[in-house]
Amino acid sequence: MARITLFEVLKKVVKMLNQLRAEWCLCGGVAANYYGSPRATYDLDILLLLEECDIETFAKAIKIKKNVLCDIIKISNRYFLEIMSYRVDFWFPKSLYDREILKRRKKVRIDGLDLWIISVEDLIIQKLRSDRLQDIEDLVGIIKVNKKICWNYVSYWCKFLGIEPRLNKLLKNKDLRKRVVYSLVDKTEVRRKSNQGRKSHCEESFAKNRI
Repeated sequence: MARITLFEVLKKVVKMLNQLRAEWCLCGGVAANYYGSPRATYDLDILLLLEECDIETFAKAIKIKKNVLCDIIKISNRYFLEIMSYRVDFWFPKSLYDREILKRRKKVRIDGLDLWIISVEDLIIQKLRSDRLQDIEDLVGIIKVNKKICWNYVSYWCKFLGIEPRLNKLLKNKDLRKRVVYSLVDKTEVRRKSNQGRKSHCEESFAKNRI
C-alpha cells in the first residue's frame, strides 16, 4: 500500500480547520518551502487561535475531552498529533506578537488547496527566534527569493522580541545585505500619513503595533 504523503495530511488538517471559526495559519517547514527554501519536511506547524465556540468541535476532531483541551491551552502553547507517521503541531497564541502573525496571514493556493499561511516577514522573525542551523539556511533561501519584504516591520519586531542581534548577524552576509532595503519610517510621518488615510498596508501594520 502506498504511503500517505505530507500533502495528503495537510489536506485533512485544512478540512478540519475550515470547520471552525478559528483563525489559523500554516508556519514552519512547509511555509519555508512555499517562500522559496525547498527542503524535505515531515511535520506541520499550525498557529491556531481557538474561540470558546470552537473548543468542543476541535476537541472532538482530535479525539480528546473538552476539559482536557482547555487545560492544555491554559498551561501550554502547543498540542501535537501523529497522523500516519507525520507530526502535526498546533501552536496556541500567547502573546501580542502571536496575534499579530494571525492578523498578517495570507490566503494562498498550494497545488489546488486553499489555505492560510504566515507572512514572509513573520516567517523570517520566527526563524530568527528559533535560530537553529536549519532555520538560518532557510532564511538565506527565503531572503534571496523574496524581493518584497517589509524590513522595517521585521526590524521593529526583532527589537521588541530582543532578537535584533540575530538579525544583524544574519545581514552581515554581504549577498543578503544587498537585497535588504530598510524603509526607515519616522514616527511623526507615520502618524501624519495615518491621519490622511494614505499609509501603505505594510506601514499600517508596523505603526499600529508600536508601543
